[in-house]
Amino acid sequence: MAFRRRTNRSAEWRTFRDEIRDEWIGECLPPAAVESESRFARFLELGRLEGCETILSGLSDAQFVALERFVNAWYFNGWDQQCLSVFRSERLARFGRHA
Repeated sequence: MAFRRRTNRSAEWRTFRDEIRDEWIGECLPPAAVESESRFARFLELGRLEGCETILSGLSDAQFVALERFVNAWYFNGWDQQCLSVFRSERLARFGRHA
């Protein structure tokens, strides 16, 4: 027997993003970077997005920590470090830690 989810993942993303975006990532990311879960993941994979001036390596340490909290809250079951390799590398370069 299969169970259907009552909401779709994109609706869950929008709700999550809208509830905590201002608290955790505020103005450190442009709206286009968090427009959808796939664009957000792409930003973390590449460290930049076409059409956005913000780059991952350009964030201050405080902004990066806020972004990391946002990432950890969304991917609460853990995130694949291979998929988000630029994010992982940036965290390691800044703080000398993997997690």
